[in-house]
Amino acid sequence: MAKSYSRELSKYVKGWLHDQKYNHKFYEEKGVFRLEFGVDCSVQRYTLIFKIHGEGIGSKSLIPIDVMESKRPAIAEFFTRVNHQIIDGNFEMDFSDGEVAFKMYMHTPNVPAEDRLLRTAIIHNSMWSEYGDAFLKVVFADVDPQTAITQIED
Repeated sequence: MAKSYSRELSKYVKGWLHDQKYNHKFYEEKGVFRLEFGVDCSVQRYTLIFKIHGEGIGSKSLIPIDVMESKRPAIAEFFTRVNHQIIDGNFEMDFSDGEVAFKMYMHTPNVPAEDRLLRTAIIHNSMWSEYGDAFLKVVFADVDPQTAITQIED
């Protein structure tokens, strides 16, 4: 059985996405929206998922790259170091299959949904833009996680 979610908030999200001319899919039984975005880094694109949780909005962005098993410890270190610097949201990796994502949740019923959605979309894009190339260097170029982060900061 699907968990309940705010139909009013989901209707607002659907209208906002339409107004912004974002092509999306809506899965009504789950309260989930899926969108595709391009990003200004070598990752190139990601899928953004909005999920309505009660009066809050959860979001997750997935890139089309699964981390090979031998690189997962290095990426776990990389994400731990990066997450220490992030205020809103966090990167994560599923150790069983190497799927990576950036996630956040906004439970701010007193903030207009439009502001929550716009802030969420901007944060997801900026996280991949800022850290995507360094992530790829750790995965494919054998760059040490700390070195990759230092290169971002320079």
